[in-house]
Amino acid sequence: MNSKRVRVATCAAVVLSVVLTGCGGGDGGTTGKAEGPVTIEYWDWLEAKNVDPVVAKFNATHKDIKLKFVKQADNPGTQQNLRNAVAAQKHVPCLVQNFGEAPSLASEGLAQDVTEELAP
Repeated sequence: MNSKRVRVATCAAVVLSVVLTGCGGGDGGTTGKAEGPVTIEYWDWLEAKNVDPVVAKFNATHKDIKLKFVKQADNPGTQQNLRNAVAAQKHVPCLVQNFGEAPSLASEGLAQDVTEELAP
């Protein structure tokens, strides 16, 4: 697979197969406008060589939002890490690669539908 196709496929995976979770932990939200760029953690088990160029391009074109890629070992490990982060209420990622278990994660309160928030 050529480099351009890998980047396009990776970008599509990032955009189309993410689950938005309660970012950051703490009190569950903030008021007002953030000072400086907001950092969004993205957990994925894809190879960094495929994700890093997409993250770099995103970061270069968005001054108020920065994406931070956090490599995960595999799907089951990511699911457990997400459960642990939510239970600890800290270091909860905003974006996680979609697993086949998205409905069960949503039913556990670990993920939520954000269609309304993303609508123009």
